Amino acid sequence: MDWVVYRTRHEGEKLPSKELVLYGRRVGNLVYRERLHDPRPGRSIWLAVLLRPDGDTYVIPPLDRARIRRVKDGVLISGLEVVARRRAMKNIKSDRYPQTWWCVPLPWDRHQPTTPDPVVARAEARRRGEIPGLEAFQNEEHDDLAA
Repeated sequence: MDWVVYRTRHEGEKLPSKELVLYGRRVGNLVYRERLHDPRPGRSIWLAVLLRPDGDTYVIPPLDRARIRRVKDGVLISGLEVVARRRAMKNIKSDRYPQTWWCVPLPWDRHQPTTPDPVVARAEARRRGEIPGLEAFQNEEHDDLAA
């Protein structure tokens, strides 16, 4: 499901409301999953990511040790933003900053294509000649179906 995510901080510093709306808004598929499982209640470590439609690319840096709270119009997710600085074969450097996301779901009708009634769509396709009618199927000889 697509969500609008507002980042409330930049490098750990709170953003003013104007900057939050102007620069912090991102849209993508919000995923909240368990990163490290601990059988004791409340001890697991969770990860929150906002992904592009391809499902592999981050829209914004992920939140490690994420905690989720429900609010009136959506959810707040707090954690440590992991920003990669350098990637080498065995030497991955990253910075971690406190971050909070305010997440609001996109309305369902906003990203769903409008489709007509299936009966109407088939009738229109037949009228345009894209789908042959039943008469065309009955007039053809089908030896493979007769057996």
